Amino acid sequence: MEELGLHPRLVQLLRDQGWDGLTIAQDQALAPLLAGKHTLLVAPTGYGKTEASLIPVLSRMMLERDRLNQAGKPWPKGFKVLYVTPLRALNRDLMGRLESWGKALDFNIGVRHGDTSPGERTRQSKDPPDLLITTPETVQLLLYGDTLRKHLATTRFVILDEVHDLAVSERGAQLLVALERIEEVIGQPAALRESKAPERPGPKVSHARPGGAFQRIGVSATVADPASVARWLGGRDRPVEVVVVKGSKVIQLQVIHP
Repeated sequence: MEELGLHPRLVQLLRDQGWDGLTIAQDQALAPLLAGKHTLLVAPTGYGKTEASLIPVLSRMMLERDRLNQAGKPWPKGFKVLYVTPLRALNRDLMGRLESWGKALDFNIGVRHGDTSPGERTRQSKDPPDLLITTPETVQLLLYGDTLRKHLATTRFVILDEVHDLAVSERGAQLLVALERIEEVIGQPAALRESKAPERPGPKVSHARPGGAFQRIGVSATVADPASVARWLGGRDRPVEVVVVKGSKVIQLQVIHP
């Protein structure tokens, strides 16, 4: 898997966990995601879409961290990845799957939603995780706190799970507005970001940079109109690569009579 351009430590982790290679969904999504393109991945259940979105993101984060280390610069404090799921149950499931990856790759991973304890919220404010698993509503709330808004300024990747559900709902429309606001936060000077009540917003990065300040990744098993969902995911005229994986799931059944 090294020839695919993935970080050697990540490749070794996957092999240690018994990976012989990538699924078809992971393979087809790899190139656009490693290239930094906004991407919509549609693939059947069981094709490893979650890992397809995270493997290239984690690899790019590790390469960037290596470059900073070589230049003698610190790893910036703040959120790097927002993984947004519409259901809290998905948050807990994803956290359980990613904890071992985070420890092996030296990345902090956290979960934040309406049931997160005050103690955990305080800890995240002081020591923000590199990858935050959260909900659409909590993403909007992150913008209101001075400290959390500052942590959003380091966001480089936003992954939207079950994107088909978000693209046709009011929750999704509100989330899209929040993402545009995060673009603005990233584009603001630090002094203005930390101001409690700025009178004028900072420059809108999305106007000056059509690609946006962070990479948008949407994943789903069921999208009737991928082109329409891709336009929704891109927001303000940002081009989105569409990767649609077609396949059938083979199930073997055996009936055993007692």
